Amino acid sequence: MTITMLILVLAGLCGIGRSTPLCDWSKQLEIRLSAMEDRMETVEEHGKVMPQSSVQPTCVTRWSDISGTEDDALSYVQCEHNEVLTGCSSYLPGSAHGTRDGEYVHIGKDGKPACVARNGADGTGVKAVARCCNWPEMSCIYETGPRSLSDDDDRSTVTCPDAPDTYLTGCSSSTYWQNMDGATPDVDEGKCYAYNGGFGNGVFSEAVCCTSPNLICKDEWSEKSGGEVNDRASVHCDSGWTMTSCNVHSYFRNTDGAFIDRENCIAVNGGNGQYVYAIAICCQ
Repeated sequence: MTITMLILVLAGLCGIGRSTPLCDWSKQLEIRLSAMEDRMETVEEHGKVMPQSSVQPTCVTRWSDISGTEDDALSYVQCEHNEVLTGCSSYLPGSAHGTRDGEYVHIGKDGKPACVARNGADGTGVKAVARCCNWPEMSCIYETGPRSLSDDDDRSTVTCPDAPDTYLTGCSSSTYWQNMDGATPDVDEGKCYAYNGGFGNGVFSEAVCCTSPNLICKDEWSEKSGGEVNDRASVHCDSGWTMTSCNVHSYFRNTDGAFIDRENCIAVNGGNGQYVYAIAICCQ
């Protein structure tokens, strides 16, 4: 006989208003079982919510080998099969400062995206830097804006689709002619801007637009760097936010790129006595 059946039998024997030790015990047991059922309903409700928050997104930075040194030489890196590419940047580790042609995402014949870095004329080689995330139910598209005009600070703009749970997670710039000022994201508007530098011949904006249930993103800017070669600017995401990309912006052309190291977004100055900013996009 189950406890519930026992309570029903005792309720029939005790009737309404009858008071004996057995009947009093029966009433107390019924009250406790009712409280236990309420508690179980609460646990079940929490159980319905937990699967959405128990799987936390994780991201890693993946580097390519260094490119060749000829003009427009390429290097590229892809994410692992269970990861999505949420951001793409590049870094020039050699001595030919400010000679990068930037970075972009290329979709291969296998349908997989790759982060591609392009070496500039007289460059010493560049590395592609991909941000790869294992993020529940995330899918991404990769958009390139039109070539900008060639005056200083002319810009190329690309916009992410206006769709539910869709955000700009990566924003970068590319060119064939060096002399670019990098890129800036406007996460709230879903826009990526790339800026032509002085003596440049036009740039392209490169956006990564990702969708995931309940996704929200924002951008974080560093303080400006010093003005010397290899001076660095750095910024990180707030607690509870995950970095999906990192890029560099300058008003004065010479940059050596950006990368993520130990969850810090680092932008590297190419010199000329001016400064750079590191810009991270952070999501949750």
